[in-house]
Amino acid sequence: MLDEWLAEQLEIFFGRATEVVTDVYVRLPRRTPQDHPLELAGWIQGPFCEGVRTLPGKTRFVDLGSGPTYLARASVPDLAFWSPGQPYRYRVTAELHQSGQCVARTSRWWGCHRLSVAGQHILQGPRPIPLVAVHTAPDAIDWQLWSSMEVAALIEDPKEDLLFEADRHGVPVVCYTDQEGDELLRRARRWARHPAAWLLVAHSWPTTCDPIQLTPNLIWARWYQDAGQYREADVPAVVIEEQVAAQLTEREPSRPIVIARRCDNPLSDVEQALRHAAQWRKSWEGRWAGFFLW
Repeated sequence: MLDEWLAEQLEIFFGRATEVVTDVYVRLPRRTPQDHPLELAGWIQGPFCEGVRTLPGKTRFVDLGSGPTYLARASVPDLAFWSPGQPYRYRVTAELHQSGQCVARTSRWWGCHRLSVAGQHILQGPRPIPLVAVHTAPDAIDWQLWSSMEVAALIEDPKEDLLFEADRHGVPVVCYTDQEGDELLRRARRWARHPAAWLLVAHSWPTTCDPIQLTPNLIWARWYQDAGQYREADVPAVVIEEQVAAQLTEREPSRPIVIARRCDNPLSDVEQALRHAAQWRKSWEGRWAGFFLW
């Protein structure tokens, strides 16, 4: 029972990152199925990458003591970040100890993608990038083709097995959903486990918690139907449709704005979609954070 609880509740995220060391954290709620005091421990091992020979290292997690949650930290030297060209991942093993004995254990693949928001841009590391995503059906993805191109897959409510394949092959995914409330938060927590999940786009916004605290390494964006709505809400990023963007008067937006363009014909050919995106991007370069082709 405790093993299942640990596997379901475990959260992994990174904090301070320098050229030398990156702090990786594992976290659990304080309320557990057991009443006895517990200690969070384990290790992180890697990096591993499909088709690449690596020299995996192993760093142990250190429990950080009392607090609102169980929290342990591993300071990983020279952490290899996940990117489309180099989808490095690590194997994280978390344990719960009681009186020095391991009473529960779980393991999970984990990766770190270094995406963040600064002003009107989405950054990959220190560099602004245009986030280009193409809407596609989950069963239409040729992983080898997609991994060879700098394009994200825009997928409605992606399943866990699809995100696992995206992690392996280095294909970024924009997770789009119209879920609300607790179900939205539940899905966000699952998607945040995957380094391929770059952006979560929702029509509603959680009111019971801070989504950024819930999933520290997943960028949230809200889809707005009206040009004036987004100014009223404090959200990390915004998605608006092309005709709505034409109504905006700001020369330099205060947050990343991604433009969604609905196309007349379904974009089933990824190469065609990329050419389409490249031509469109030239006319919008510098102002918008990215483009969704829908």
